[in-house]
This record gives sequence, C-alpha cells and structure tokens, in this order.
Amino acid sequence: MSHQLATIELGEPRVIHAEGPYRYAARDVADAIAARVGRPVVARVAPRERWTSVLTGAGLSERSAQLVAETFDAHNAGQIDVEPGVGEVRRGSTPLAEALAAERARPPVARLTFSPRAPEDHPQQAA
Repeated sequence: MSHQLATIELGEPRVIHAEGPYRYAARDVADAIAARVGRPVVARVAPRERWTSVLTGAGLSERSAQLVAETFDAHNAGQIDVEPGVGEVRRGSTPLAEALAAERARPPVARLTFSPRAPEDHPQQAA
C-alpha cells in the first residue's frame, strides 16, 4: 500500500483512509506481538481512571497522556472512524503478524533507550 499511496497523482486535496486488510482486536495484536517476540503477551484492560497514570508511567507527559486518553474515549464512543461518503478507504494486503515477522527479519537501524531524567540533568543550550 505504501507504493500505492506514494504514487497517487497530486491534484485537489482529498481524504484517503489507509488500513490493513482487516481490523484487529486487542487479543489479535497481543498474539501477533507474542509470536514476534517469542514469549507470551497478555492484552489487559486498564480501568478508565488509570489510563493517564499508566501512560505517564510509560513515559508520556501528563498532557500527552490526557490527549491519548481523550482519543481512546472518542474511539470507544465510535467517534473516530472512516466518515461515510468522505474520501476513500484503501486497504493493504499484509496481515499484522506478517508485517511484524518482516520487522524481525530486518536488522535494527538504531536501538533507543528511554531514561527519564530530572530537568536539572538536561544541559542548558546557549541561545
């Protein structure tokens, strides 16, 4: 699909909604990741009141965590989806498990490590 999208003839602005071959449940994603990493992965439901703290605990800022939680609320309420009659939907042909397996075959470009530091640990840049 990336080739299809990259070769679209430019012209009037339009909406193109890109998706995989089908939509996945959380359990499907956990199973695909488990197959990719070679160990069990469990999809768990976090209570709504814990979403922000779970996200900030994973490294997001408070504001970003709130925005993600609001996005989850909108998605769960059916407010985020393809708008009928607007634009077009293009579906790729590669299932999630296959896409993740392809990632395993590719050598890593870089390995990033997140390490939160206190503000005083960040050097000030000269203006």
